[in-house]
Amino acid sequence: MFEEVTEPESTQTGAILEGTYLSFASESSVGGSTGGTGDWGGGNPNGQFEPGVLTAGEWNDLNNWDFWNNLLNNQEYYEDVNKWHLKEIERYSFLIADNKGSLVANAEISLFSNQVEVWKTKTDNNGMATLWSDLELDELTARVKFEETEAIVKDVKEFATGINKVTLNKAIVNTQIIDIFFAVDATGSMGDEIDYLKAELNNVIKRIKQNNPSLTMRFGSVFYRDKGDEYVTRPFGFTADEASLISFISKQSAAGGGDFPEAVHTAMDIGIMQNSWNDNASTRIMFLLLDAPPHYTQEVISSLELNLIKAAEKGIKIIPITASGIDKATEYLMRSFAILTNGTYVFITDDSGVGNAHLEPTIGEFQVEKLNDLMVRLIGEYVTGNVNI
Repeated sequence: MFEEVTEPESTQTGAILEGTYLSFASESSVGGSTGGTGDWGGGNPNGQFEPGVLTAGEWNDLNNWDFWNNLLNNQEYYEDVNKWHLKEIERYSFLIADNKGSLVANAEISLFSNQVEVWKTKTDNNGMATLWSDLELDELTARVKFEETEAIVKDVKEFATGINKVTLNKAIVNTQIIDIFFAVDATGSMGDEIDYLKAELNNVIKRIKQNNPSLTMRFGSVFYRDKGDEYVTRPFGFTADEASLISFISKQSAAGGGDFPEAVHTAMDIGIMQNSWNDNASTRIMFLLLDAPPHYTQEVISSLELNLIKAAEKGIKIIPITASGIDKATEYLMRSFAILTNGTYVFITDDSGVGNAHLEPTIGEFQVEKLNDLMVRLIGEYVTGNVNI
């Protein structure tokens, strides 16, 4: 599936990540001059870190699809986009309801071309799912399955021509089970913001539990650095005891790193592949907080491919949250992670005055929010659903 790549000591030909429709850099380096290393600024001289300080914005490329495609084809952004060789893909959107018209979460949808499966995912609490394929595939069909109930779509519409609406011949009650996971870059360059981020995450966890007392909720986390550091990953598996996770997060600190890329792929593997995500959950979210991209090696590329495919299959929405230090290529890569897993893109802004300068994303108009409020809002939207047929 991939061409062989070596460590970025010389220029290589691009390796197409066919399964996820990303093609990885032919550049000698995917990094930039910022992020991943160096002393940290900002901070609180009094050592007090309260929630509601960091500011952020959100941009959902699935809701701004023409904007995303225009960006990929715009020569002005060609170099940054093609450091990871993001390419055009075909999009297929589905809306699934039961026989009473209620939207169905956790329905499994498989897309086939000439009877060969090309993508699989699960619906969210909106009854929505987006699937992907290479351009110009033919003989497309889809199978929608919930428990033992199935429906076959014989003529799948491309997104440009409409949404594939499917009604299952069964009354279905969505579960009230929620899994939320936080993967956090804890290398030295995150030091300008990590104590604030810890306060925000702890606040988000408490508020989500308070706002949804009837839900069965589990939380998990992994803090990660890079090879050669004190640790590569420091995981905390899913638990219904939010106080224990809050205690774990509060004890973490930023150190290590040393080059621009970090062990993003290892953290994703811990979060996606090595965690016991609930198969019956109606909402699964993985927040990925970072300020640097993955390494560019064949091993990492293969790991990213597998984890993105598995995240989609399991119905895990990846929501990247980018901090100070990322470059444009990392922005586009993180937005692709969100697109492929039906997630959304979040970025910390300069409005709070905390930390080093934050990259301004290439997007349309957006609203600046408190990061903790934004995360609580997104979780609430994905938990409750907000789409009508």
